[in-house]
Amino acid sequence: MTYAIPVPRAGAYTVELHVAALTYPAKRGGYRQSRRVMTVNLDGGGAELADWDVFKTAEPVVAEIKSFEVQVRDGVLDLTGGASAGRATITALEVIVQPGAGDALVEYAMQYQGLPYIRATSGPNSFDCSGFTNWVVFHVLGVHIGLNQLEQVRSGTAVKKGDVRTGDLVFFAGTRPTVPGVSHVGIYIGGGQFIHASAGAGAVVVGDLSSGYHAGTYYGAVRIV
Repeated sequence: MTYAIPVPRAGAYTVELHVAALTYPAKRGGYRQSRRVMTVNLDGGGAELADWDVFKTAEPVVAEIKSFEVQVRDGVLDLTGGASAGRATITALEVIVQPGAGDALVEYAMQYQGLPYIRATSGPNSFDCSGFTNWVVFHVLGVHIGLNQLEQVRSGTAVKKGDVRTGDLVFFAGTRPTVPGVSHVGIYIGGGQFIHASAGAGAVVVGDLSSGYHAGTYYGAVRIV
């Protein structure tokens, strides 16, 4: 059995696998039962389940639920598996965005506060704005969002300013006279603040979205988790 499950975007997900001890009609009359899930592989992550005896943990019809943390890199979660019986025993799948992924981005980003801003660098000892955000997202979620703010503004789902939450990317326009459109990016950390590699400050610093400069140049936000 093979599943290719579309997800909103690349990133961290929790997958809940529902498996039950099923019965089904046999060709020669009567009923047979599904016996065992031999292997389940989630997004190339190896055998998540191997030789799992469903009957030892799940009642007939009532599913046993197994949860897995999965990094999806291409917007499609791939699941493959095989059962020792002739019928698949997976009854349902749920794919859930990890609620703590945004907080994990913020926690990882904050450790770089104070490192120098150097144009066209992307870590680990110095950053420009988009190099910093890509570095953080890659090391937390395992996906590249590009080394240019124009790529990054298309890397997720646009959200209104009033709906911004921790881990969202926040974008600014008009911060560099020679760069039309979106010209700067940071990571929202909560409380109206964001962390970014700032050319003006010469370092990775925390800024305030409500300050005159940042409020006047705010462009929008994108959610990637």
